[in-house]
Amino acid sequence: MHIFDEYTQGLFRLDEFKYIMVIFYFHKFNDFNLLATPPHNNPDKAQYGVFATHSPKRPNHIGVSTVPILEVGQNYIKIDNCDMVFGTPILDIKAQWI
Repeated sequence: MHIFDEYTQGLFRLDEFKYIMVIFYFHKFNDFNLLATPPHNNPDKAQYGVFATHSPKRPNHIGVSTVPILEVGQNYIKIDNCDMVFGTPILDIKAQWI
């Protein structure tokens, strides 16, 4: 994740943590569904309520992922396994004690 210059001081000592919570905006979707069919670990393709999934088609379009920190640089955080696509607007980042 690229961090804008005005926020890079906020990365100070983030490298002391193993995980962060990333709060972001699902900007590619304007609609939502209260039922979703999760693609992962769902061999029956069963439907679930949207709040029981990571579906981006949510009523408020806000996403949250807790992800491992691979590397912290001067103006970036390298992460793994996040529910975002390139260019997703990030609303906040919070260190996690896991």
